Amino acid sequence: MSYKNKKQKKNLFSQIKYRLGLAKIVLFKFIQKVERRNDMLLPQTRTLMSWLRNRKTIIRSNNINVNEWVDSYVNQCVLQGKSIEMLTQFCISKDLEVRYRDQGDAFVPTKKERLLFEKEIPLVADAFRRNGVAFDWWITFNQSYLDSGRIDPAIQKAYTEMIAALAAPLIQNGWLILADWEIDILGKRPEPNGTVFANVGRFVQPDALQLEIQRHSSWAREEAGLT
Repeated sequence: MSYKNKKQKKNLFSQIKYRLGLAKIVLFKFIQKVERRNDMLLPQTRTLMSWLRNRKTIIRSNNINVNEWVDSYVNQCVLQGKSIEMLTQFCISKDLEVRYRDQGDAFVPTKKERLLFEKEIPLVADAFRRNGVAFDWWITFNQSYLDSGRIDPAIQKAYTEMIAALAAPLIQNGWLILADWEIDILGKRPEPNGTVFANVGRFVQPDALQLEIQRHSSWAREEAGLT
């Protein structure tokens, strides 16, 4: 091997070594950051968040990760003696009209709906209580912002009453609240955010937006019967 080739090889090796060194430094700092964050969390926060992250993988392996800001939010609420505020939104979609007809002009709770209110939600609530973390769990009924996507008010009323009946034992405990998104929360029909609506491309990647448009269009045609 010539002197020139040896020198080039030595330089390449030095660059790789240097970059590996940088990578180790970055990894070390990241680990320190995570350790510092964990050290700052209260024991009950660490226990609860560990349980929640484990639970989400049991329910479905590809569930979205629980973001780190949730740890901080829970920890701050505990430190300040505040209740955790949780929000679950139930969509009042055109699918419900089809289901209403298929179930004989009525709503009969499905197996998954019974499981949700009889087991899944109480299980999560119990994890909060065991760790001494106060909470309020809101379930809101959200209608479409499009006229063509809104269902018959009588069918909506029948659906919300069915859910309320399933949730009644939990509501009586004082921590589960049912609400209408428009009437009780917004006080009006939902509308797009002006800044986002004017330039969606600034906030959503074009490919991701196209996939969502295709998914929603397919649902609208094939399931909801919208044109």
